[in-house]
Amino acid sequence: MVTTLSPETGDSILPNLQSDGVPIAEMKLSRAESFLVGRRRLGQVMAQWNADLVHCHGFRANALAAACAPLIPVVSTVHCDLSTDYCSSYGETLGSIMVWREYAALRQFGCAVAVSRAAAVAAEAHGVHCEVIPNGIDLDLYCPPRDAREKALCRRGLGLPAERVVVLHTGALNSLKRPIELIAGFRSATLSQSAVLVIAGDGPLRCACERAVAGTRNIVFLGNRGDIPDLLRASDVLISNSSSEGLPLALLEACACGVRVIASDIPAHREIQLTFPQQVSLFAARGDKAVAAALDQHSPGAMAHAFNPPVDSLYAISSRRMSLSYQVLYQTLLARDRRPAEIPT
Repeated sequence: MVTTLSPETGDSILPNLQSDGVPIAEMKLSRAESFLVGRRRLGQVMAQWNADLVHCHGFRANALAAACAPLIPVVSTVHCDLSTDYCSSYGETLGSIMVWREYAALRQFGCAVAVSRAAAVAAEAHGVHCEVIPNGIDLDLYCPPRDAREKALCRRGLGLPAERVVVLHTGALNSLKRPIELIAGFRSATLSQSAVLVIAGDGPLRCACERAVAGTRNIVFLGNRGDIPDLLRASDVLISNSSSEGLPLALLEACACGVRVIASDIPAHREIQLTFPQQVSLFAARGDKAVAAALDQHSPGAMAHAFNPPVDSLYAISSRRMSLSYQVLYQTLLARDRRPAEIPT
């Protein structure tokens, strides 16, 4: 079953889960209510459903699930280097407090799972040992276009130019992604003369990014999109200038779609390059000049080359592989640590 903490927004996937027969418990707590009554409410939900195991992730969920940890097995997924992400998003003082609180909760759980070796190493520095189960994606949804005609149709449907190299950036526009450097690098790259940069995503740096474009005609902002698979099939290159990642789904999705990936040289990106060595290239230096040099490393013709990802590499990033790995982990924890007869509420 799925338990949610906050009221759902307009883009909720709960109707999809319900149509698949997944039981849902909506707690509909505000942030304040989470810390005032959240533990008691979560205990009531666990007792109502006679839960054998809890799998949670994220700051509030981990803080609340810590109350269940002495009673039943709790698994939590660690998606990133918490220190880097929280201090960047919430400031040094509040971010550091959140990092301390969440790692303290993780140390109480039956198992913490990192989405990458990079995230596991970051957690180890705070005394949290993690198993590693890499992120996975739906390969039925993320797959290459069947041929050049399908790619052309995707471009036509999205209003993208047929003859230009399409460079795509997806994800949040925040300081960790360094989108302003990316835009400046694209503008100064020779490739930009025959390419268009498409930015799908939103965030606190959206206005600054739009100012950085300064009337350039070949940079397009799409905002948040629900058609990322089509955008990838229409694109030639996915670019990422991130300074920190867990194991970015955007890069996995691009690799599955046969798109060339150009990315900053950080540990999580190196892990993906090991799986797709022909498809992923990394640039080491920081700044817009490094971005421009990375884009100009290949000719426009080479940029437009479509890849046929190896079957073994695709399985390694598949949601099926991830699901089976978690199921094995659940069974191991349940066999090791049977729950008590009842959960106090």
